[in-house]
Amino acid sequence: TTTTTTTTTGLPTMFDIISANPELSIFTQAIINAGLVSSFQVTTDITAICPLNSAFMARYSESELSALLANARELRPIILRHLVAQRITYFSFYQLNGQTLATLTLSGVVVRVEGSLIFLNDARIVDGNIVTRNGILHLTDGLLVPAPTTVAPTTTEAASVTSTSTSTTTSTSTSTST
Repeated sequence: TTTTTTTTTGLPTMFDIISANPELSIFTQAIINAGLVSSFQVTTDITAICPLNSAFMARYSESELSALLANARELRPIILRHLVAQRITYFSFYQLNGQTLATLTLSGVVVRVEGSLIFLNDARIVDGNIVTRNGILHLTDGLLVPAPTTVAPTTTEAASVTSTSTSTTTSTSTSTST
């Protein structure tokens, strides 16, 4: 009987690989500014979904990106939304097609397979299965924004919507009668 064991001890950490890739310089800066470097160095058995610089530039204007990178409080949930608390290989995504993965912010990321392409929400994996000492990296062409919710509104939300509709109707009726 032959047993195969994968050893990752001598490999660089996620942060080592991310920070060495010029196409991930914005993501690197965001990790640093959010104070999350240690999450990418010592946290084990995680999957990092790493948006390329082009993903940030497509989503934000230059001034919006500068403001975002200066705001650690706003950056933290964006970065944590790109971490999944388990090792997921590229080929495992095929088996996860249609499922929702929980990120470290507990927001859902929907896995979608179209032929040989893998999407996480609307971000396509352009390079995957980069094994590191503490997890696996997949590079994407988009940011992971929260998936659209299909949850019915709570009673309070429904009451608020009804109240707003009623107020709008009343004020419309009042302006129509004058």
